[in-house]
Amino acid sequence: MSTPDDLHTPTPAFVAGLEEAVLRAYREADAIPMIPRAPSARWRDWGRIAAVLVLGAALGVGGQFASAQVRDARTRSEIERSILAERELQGFRLDLAKEEVKRIDAAVRVGGMPARALMEAAREQRVSETELQRLDLDLAEVRLTNALPRNELSAPLVGGRDFVLDRLRLRAPLALREEDGATRLAVEADRRVKLGLDPPSAAIDARMRAVDAHREMQLVAMQLRLRAQFLKERLSPAEVTRLQQQEAMQIEVGRTRELFEFDKERLAQAETQRKAGTITEVEFRRVQLEYLERERMLYRMQVELKYMGKKDDL
Repeated sequence: MSTPDDLHTPTPAFVAGLEEAVLRAYREADAIPMIPRAPSARWRDWGRIAAVLVLGAALGVGGQFASAQVRDARTRSEIERSILAERELQGFRLDLAKEEVKRIDAAVRVGGMPARALMEAAREQRVSETELQRLDLDLAEVRLTNALPRNELSAPLVGGRDFVLDRLRLRAPLALREEDGATRLAVEADRRVKLGLDPPSAAIDARMRAVDAHREMQLVAMQLRLRAQFLKERLSPAEVTRLQQQEAMQIEVGRTRELFEFDKERLAQAETQRKAGTITEVEFRRVQLEYLERERMLYRMQVELKYMGKKDDL
């Protein structure tokens, strides 16, 4: 029988699902070109830090899953209906994405749109296809367990099948193509800047997006490795969570350090533009503020990472 405390305690499946939803939202938001970068982008960066820290707080006690909570709250059929409804909606998104690819492809062929627009449309189609496959995996797991899908790295196999690994294998090729595409777009942006077709800030923005794509690839690779380590070495859920939290923070520190260098470059460009009178003092101050915010963020993350290392020594 579930106690009131049990009913108000988030399950690992819920936390993992929330984390995935947050990360998907970050990826979608970061894919939108922002020139100049809006202050809200920095809030997304702080959100990444919070997501890593919350991971340890929420999952550090282990991956115990009370299926009775699910049975008390909803039946298997209700869970299935929810996933099927989401799948139907995702199928609609995929159909729209395919039509958009056709439309943009035709426009690119006659010179009406740049090739990068087609690359972005194709990316949206791949994302929709991957999401549809993930929902199929969720549905298969629900039908085997009569419970919500579990996506934490310490989740057990289900009938001998590793649904966690299956979902990661869906993300891996997508992340790899995202990284490759972002890298190619960054090269193209540099070329256009050198030809005088775009401002220098366009190249910096493209390189920043490439850094974000590399970060996603690193996260997927890390999760694949930790999942294999968990099964092979029979690590405890708490140990897996600790390793995941620490390595995710290391990846975030690396990403933020690279972006900080780009902010330095952007600030130097803004200083030159201010002296030339091509931007206002307010515009320069905005760039300067973003630089200072990133500097503070990097310091905070480095302190947090150092603290994690000290906790490991205790």
